[in-house]
Formats: sequence, structure tokens, C-alpha cells
Amino acid sequence: MRKFLLTTGALVASLMSIAAVQPKEETIVTTECCNTPIDVTGSNLVDEIGMEIFGIWQTLDNEFVQITRDMDYKITFMRVAKTKALLAKGFISGDQSTLSIERTYPVEETYSSQYVFSPSKKTLVIMKPNSNEAWVLHKVQ
Repeated sequence: MRKFLLTTGALVASLMSIAAVQPKEETIVTTECCNTPIDVTGSNLVDEIGMEIFGIWQTLDNEFVQITRDMDYKITFMRVAKTKALLAKGFISGDQSTLSIERTYPVEETYSSQYVFSPSKKTLVIMKPNSNEAWVLHKVQ
């Protein structure tokens, strides 16, 4: 088994410098209903995790991570071994640079990690909590 270990945040830092970060844009819609103006304000979801995170990712250790939305529209993840054994599952929230991860299996824990995509969006690097190491994932689907 090949193991790759990132001992510094250099890869994450270089990918973050390449990644384009869009400024938050507000959209205001005004409509008339029953002679009363209604203002609805929305954003372009810059403060949320982008769609590119969804799918099936393969780690360098040949494990797989599936990231989807559940029926309540929460972002969920499941990490399985190559033997198809469930290794971890939980919920993800966050913004364009930080993931808040709530593991519910095999132990309950919550942590935040910085993350970044490669310019092609096919490689995802997530910093391990309380560490200078990172998980490197490649999108397979």
C-alpha cells in the first residue's frame, strides 16, 4: 500500500492561491402583492459549499468517500473501505474554505478543516484536524 503524507500546508496554500474566490453578491427582488411591496434578498450561495464537492471521491489509501444531500437537504458523507466496510459517516457544512464536519459513526465528534479544490475540481485536499497533514481525494464520479 502506498501512503502519501503531507507534513505542511504548502499544497493547500498553493491550491488556495490558484482557486478563484468570488465576492458575495446580493440580489434584491421587489414585487407588488396586495398593494404592498415585498423585498426578498438572496445571495449567490458563496457562503455555502459549492456543488463540486458532491460525488464519489477516492483517497490515496483506496478508500471511497461519497458526498450527497439527504431528504432534509443536509450534506452527508460516508467513507467506506475497499472491502466496502463503513468507516465513517456524518454531516458536512461550511463555506468556500472551511468544512465543519460532524461525524456520527463510528464515534461522535465535530471539527473544522480547511479545504481546497485543484483548478480542475477533480482533486480535493482537506486538512486533517489538529495536524499539518491532509487527505488528498480524487473525484471518480
